[in-house]
Amino acid sequence: MNRKGLIVSVLLNIVLIVGLVFVTKFYRSTSYGAQEHAKRIAILTPTTHSSLEQIEKGFCKTLTKEGTYHYDIKVFNAQADRKLMHAQAEEIVQGDYDLVFTIATGPSAMIHELLIKRGKKVPQVFGAVSDPVGLGLVTSLDHPEGNVTGSVEMPAFERQIELLKIIKPDVSTVLLVYNPTQGSGLV
Repeated sequence: MNRKGLIVSVLLNIVLIVGLVFVTKFYRSTSYGAQEHAKRIAILTPTTHSSLEQIEKGFCKTLTKEGTYHYDIKVFNAQADRKLMHAQAEEIVQGDYDLVFTIATGPSAMIHELLIKRGKKVPQVFGAVSDPVGLGLVTSLDHPEGNVTGSVEMPAFERQIELLKIIKPDVSTVLLVYNPTQGSGLV
């Protein structure tokens, strides 16, 4: 398994465990009466990408395998269109979902903001977000509080540089590609 695959795999496992614990705790502590209907879950992802798809599939697989209920999962994919993502986020917030799982920074921030604006208390689990505290999704990583939790994308830059020095000791220049729309991943 290559380094990128290993990082994605570790991130995926963290998202799955956190999401599963949160969802199971929420559903066990909430009284819905008869459990004959499925729990409705919305997933919002910004685009089609193999890493994001792995997170989505892993979440769904773990939830259906380890969860205690039947789940009706609807995936909203914005196909890299911010206007479409906003429309989908509005549809999710206006819908009667029991949980929202967001993948990446943009969808996570958008859903969180809309839930607050609409006064909704729907639990949100996020994955692949680099700075949830800075975005205002949670108050702290140790104690997220409220109805929001998730996994943090924390690239180990120091470790990556160490590995680069071992694999390619003759490298003298490294290009760092930075996308300011993806949070403060340089922290």
